[in-house]
Amino acid sequence: MRATDPIRDEQQEAASDPVTAAGADRLRLKKRDLLLPFYALATVAAAFGLEALITGSIAFFAHTLGIAKGLLAFTGTWLLAGLLVLALTELVWPERARTASREEMGSSAVHRGISRLSARSRFVAALAVAWFFGPMVGPPLFRALGYHGRSLVAWVVVSAPIFCVFWFFWTVGGYRLLTHLMRHWGWLSRETHKVKSVG
Repeated sequence: MRATDPIRDEQQEAASDPVTAAGADRLRLKKRDLLLPFYALATVAAAFGLEALITGSIAFFAHTLGIAKGLLAFTGTWLLAGLLVLALTELVWPERARTASREEMGSSAVHRGISRLSARSRFVAALAVAWFFGPMVGPPLFRALGYHGRSLVAWVVVSAPIFCVFWFFWTVGGYRLLTHLMRHWGWLSRETHKVKSVG
């Protein structure tokens, strides 16, 4: 006579019972819903951290080396970091390096805009990724657009000057505008926070 396992039999009965199975599904959904705020908080923290890293790097290079040399140093650093992240992803995390689909781009407004843009022109969508995300964050989106191998590496390299030139001058220009307004309003003396204007 075959021995029975009461725990396994109970699990099988629960799985076969539609009411119990529905309750288990609802429990899983509740657990996932409980984790959503933590995922959202982690995403926001990562976004602010990356923004702080970009702004801090630009401020450091512009103040230390001047505009021209600072831009070159920022672009070279970001390019090397992007290639390093790409290589480490390919070697250490190969499942993240697989070719993704456009549906996996994400649900944010920016991701949805790039997805819609890719339906018209993949090249223009890749330029948008290069401009907004740059060489460090852009590779997953380049993969989702169908680029991999040498073409993926090429887009990482091309994205460095596109991303760095725009955001470097955007940040420096914003800083100078803010400094000018603060001096105009008397909140900042002219001898404070001088940034070199020539490389």
